[in-house]
Amino acid sequence: MPYTSQHKDETRSRILESARRLFNRGGLVAVSIEDIMAGAGLTRGGFYNHFGSKEELYAEAITHFLQASAPPAWQCQAMEAASAGRPLAEAILDAYLSRDHLADLDGSCPVIGLATDVARSGTAAKAAYRQVMAMMVDIFSASLGPSPLIDDDAA
Repeated sequence: MPYTSQHKDETRSRILESARRLFNRGGLVAVSIEDIMAGAGLTRGGFYNHFGSKEELYAEAITHFLQASAPPAWQCQAMEAASAGRPLAEAILDAYLSRDHLADLDGSCPVIGLATDVARSGTAAKAAYRQVMAMMVDIFSASLGPSPLIDDDAA
């Protein structure tokens, strides 16, 4: 009897979460498919039922960070500060540079540790990384307003 689509989605999510954590800790090259699958409580054999390659998984793991159902504590602190009236960009920056974020190897932002891996990766990983960066730029642009370094009249 085949697995339900819900079971397949849950399994895929477990693999993505395991990959995200392990890639944050060791990077693309140091982490094997076996490590990822073991971290998800699965065997290597099921990997290709969910992903076409390790690189495809890597790209999805980068954007999976944005969709986490339970954000890490350092992110929650930023959201609480923003809810209390602090500018969102300022709250994010403080949280991003906090000791909590530095110490959270599993839950840290992929932008911080994966940049060199992404530079050596294919187009899918680069596109995912750009998506995370674009989201951050949008947040900062909306929160901080015009740049004092750019003369709008000269443009």
